[in-house]
Amino acid sequence: LGRMEVVWKTAMGESGRLQSNTVQRKPPAARGVEIHLVASPPEVDLETPFELTCLVSNTSAGEMHLQLTCSRVPSADAAIVVDGVCTRNLGLFKPHSSQQITLRFIALEPGMQKVMGLQLVDALTEQVHEVGTLADVFVHHRT
Repeated sequence: LGRMEVVWKTAMGESGRLQSNTVQRKPPAARGVEIHLVASPPEVDLETPFELTCLVSNTSAGEMHLQLTCSRVPSADAAIVVDGVCTRNLGLFKPHSSQQITLRFIALEPGMQKVMGLQLVDALTEQVHEVGTLADVFVHHRT
């Protein structure tokens, strides 16, 4: 990254200088596939299906045949779950291509909840990419 250098002069004309050591850092490894949230409702009703729109991108130089799956070990305290089939074939992704998808979920607990527990799996290499937290949504009771 480089180093930092600070040079100054006081009101009396004296100068000062401070220099740091060189900072080195390895760039993070490329993930190969990314998923970004495009649209999310600000609030959802408890036990009522809602949709999230996402953009899935193949950022690698090779083709990928992607599947979206739920985590193999569902959490017993999962507040938001997938509505429907847990594995979805997204098809063939050419290098550096993207596809918009819509996912349906159901909220089981009120309050601020995280949408997580998803994985993108490349069927060609069997490489698993953890999605992490996809969105935060506020769930309220129906009235």
